[in-house]
Amino acid sequence: TLRHWDIQASTSVGSYSLGAFPIQVFTFSADMRLALATDANRKFHLWEVDPFKLVRSWDAAAAAVLCLAISPDGSHALSGGMDNNVTLWDLETGKAVAVWSGHTSFVHSVAFSPDGSRALSGGRDNTVRLWETASGRSLGAWLGHTDAVLSVAFSQDGTRALSGGSDYGVKLWDTASLSPEGTLLTTWSSHKGWVLHAMFSADGSHVISCSADKTVHVRE
Repeated sequence: TLRHWDIQASTSVGSYSLGAFPIQVFTFSADMRLALATDANRKFHLWEVDPFKLVRSWDAAAAAVLCLAISPDGSHALSGGMDNNVTLWDLETGKAVAVWSGHTSFVHSVAFSPDGSRALSGGRDNTVRLWETASGRSLGAWLGHTDAVLSVAFSQDGTRALSGGSDYGVKLWDTASLSPEGTLLTTWSSHKGWVLHAMFSADGSHVISCSADKTVHVRE
């Protein structure tokens, strides 16, 4: 069951049952207008958030989905999973419009740039990959992690990116240089467990990461 909560009131304002199959991955659009989920039956579900209602569901995933992201304009979504690919979806139709191949193992994280023109993916092959959204062209496979990449994110201006992974590290990248192997700016190694999520603060002044070591680290 998916529940919609009013955080300030701490009350549930709606729910939706997906039947026998549990939700595995869930994400909101940046403007919080849309929500997208996949379930254990590899089915996609798209909701409008306010008011909370189901827009459409579709069966399409070729393999178990491990990550999702919605484009800034809400027209498309990315998924990555156990087929080693990144798939671009048209949310109006529920159809796959492109499949990007390059990773050699599971894809654990995907993200759109703020203008939607580029995308990032992180995989169990220890790479961060940069893509051109319109063409699906690979713009680079960034090397630096020594284990699976579990989280990727763009800065608000799109000129920087973060990645975090099973090697306990958080890495800051320059996305403007378009070096095929990536331009690594710095690495933070303060966590003592897998980095499960890394992100920039809303104003871009801080980096936040959370880890399997049960800590959240904030850096300037």
